[in-house]
Amino acid sequence: MDTEFMINERLDTGFWTSVQLEAEYLLDKNQYTDQELRTDEFRVLKKRKRISEEIERLVSKFRHEIEQAARADQLEREAYIRRAQLIKRKYKIKKRTYEKQDTLLGAVLIVSHARDLLNEKADLETVTDSPDLESSPVQTSLVNSIEEHGLDLALIAHIQDALNVYVLDIDETVKNDYEIEHPPPPVDPNWVPPEVTIEIEDDGDVD
Repeated sequence: MDTEFMINERLDTGFWTSVQLEAEYLLDKNQYTDQELRTDEFRVLKKRKRISEEIERLVSKFRHEIEQAARADQLEREAYIRRAQLIKRKYKIKKRTYEKQDTLLGAVLIVSHARDLLNEKADLETVTDSPDLESSPVQTSLVNSIEEHGLDLALIAHIQDALNVYVLDIDETVKNDYEIEHPPPPVDPNWVPPEVTIEIEDDGDVD
């Protein structure tokens, strides 16, 4: 899937409509109030935390099934592996949902800091048309928020382009580092004895 299309799809199916994704709307406090923006940030943070906890539980279950499979005989091992495959599919779906929340959170943070930038010194044309912005405390604050929430800087660059709202001047080459991946849950290889081979087939992308 094209990254630009994927980013726009995540945003369009979030809490904003296509019309509301226009920069002029997002930055206009009379149309999209600060209270609404704070509410959206609270909602996405709450959902992101819940999904993160669900992912952790799935990873724990996946590890358990793999550990049991390593100790079981051939017949029982197949049953454990089937359960692990099912957990993996659920994991990939949750990861996609989590990545969508990352995108929505990044968008909310960008809009919030763009408003702060407008209040500080910039004009609307500067924020919406030129990513070549001078360094400011607002930009430092956004960088700190990105790091605090563990967001990908390359993802932020794509979101800025999608919204046509620029707070950070991010090098174009950074965007190429963002990949749409859904790796399997991490498994400690030490749990599987060297003489036992366990293969979890990859069933492809889950729609």
